[in-house]
Amino acid sequence: MDDPTAKSAARLIGGLLVSALAIVGANYRGQSMDETTRKTITRLLGGLLVSALAYVGGNEGLKLVAYKDGGGVPTICYGATVGVQMGQRATPAECAARLISDLKIHEAGLRACLPRPDAVPERVYLAVLDFTYNVGVKAACGSTLVAKLRAGDWRGACNELPKWVYDNGQIVPGLVNRRAGERALCLSALR
Repeated sequence: MDDPTAKSAARLIGGLLVSALAIVGANYRGQSMDETTRKTITRLLGGLLVSALAYVGGNEGLKLVAYKDGGGVPTICYGATVGVQMGQRATPAECAARLISDLKIHEAGLRACLPRPDAVPERVYLAVLDFTYNVGVKAACGSTLVAKLRAGDWRGACNELPKWVYDNGQIVPGLVNRRAGERALCLSALR
């Protein structure tokens, strides 16, 4: 691994994993953790955590200074939008912690709109979690894609992903590429 970008990414993912394990460790030291948090962390640590952090983080990209996304929404870190103000700055460590927190929120929201979230194959779930992180829980849970997941139609859900490539009515090449990657990951679970 001679590429400095790859080394930085590896350090960042390692830091994210340490942060997530610290969150989980709080539970084992007797601190309270609600049931949703426990299920989310358990699911993420069941092999999904590193994949989700790397996949979602890689798709979103790291920006340490707030910018306006394609829809004009102030955004920072790994696509975070809640409470972001233009001109705001963040450290890599703050962004790593925020990604973990935001993934927890999106994963809990996705779980809440599925009757049996643990029945969804892991790579299908990872692709849909990335989609949910990108479009938001409300949009994801109200989508035909999630309706197909609820019905157990994994392939049908995967094939809905390419429809979500618009921002303000315009096709966005980056979303076309992201959805193609999500769809490929999703369908790879069904071979």
